[in-house]
Amino acid sequence: MDNFFKDYFKNSIKIKNEVFNDITTISNLSNISDKIYNVITSKKKILTCGNGGSFSDASHLTTELMVRYSKEFQRKPINCLNLSSEGSLITAHSNDYGFDTLFSRSVEGHGSKGDCLIIFSTSGNSKNIINALIKAREIGITTIGVLGNDGGQAKNLCDFSLVINSNKTSYIQECHIVIIHALVESLENKIKLIK
Repeated sequence: MDNFFKDYFKNSIKIKNEVFNDITTISNLSNISDKIYNVITSKKKILTCGNGGSFSDASHLTTELMVRYSKEFQRKPINCLNLSSEGSLITAHSNDYGFDTLFSRSVEGHGSKGDCLIIFSTSGNSKNIINALIKAREIGITTIGVLGNDGGQAKNLCDFSLVINSNKTSYIQECHIVIIHALVESLENKIKLIK
């Protein structure tokens, strides 16, 4: 059994090293950080969503932005809303309209031109994610995908995307958490420069 844990960590680290050594991914991450920073300084809002474990990732990012990441840095909250977090809204919408339009309706209700939608999906093929991206583009909202596998259908609907090239959900989600922390720290570093 000890070998299982060693192998798990070794394979997880291997995926993270592939991300770290991929110049395109690092460049995309930098561009995404710049775009989110522009949304923040333009006083627009950030919307996030995801299903299952990706819901948790969307919630994690939202919390880091609304509260803070670094305990050493005091800042104002960053306007960010997780579209996945309202239990009564999710059950009412799913009951009345179905699950496929859950996020697109929330994008329509909360989003406006110049905002930013960040979606998390390990497959990139969830219908409610695809519909949210389509609705965001109709409104003029910048779309960012934090994805896995080959990016799925979502990749082509995103203005910016980060794709973790793995088909193991746990490795993808572990990388997504690293991306969340790196993004928020980069944003707080930029905000510090203008204080």
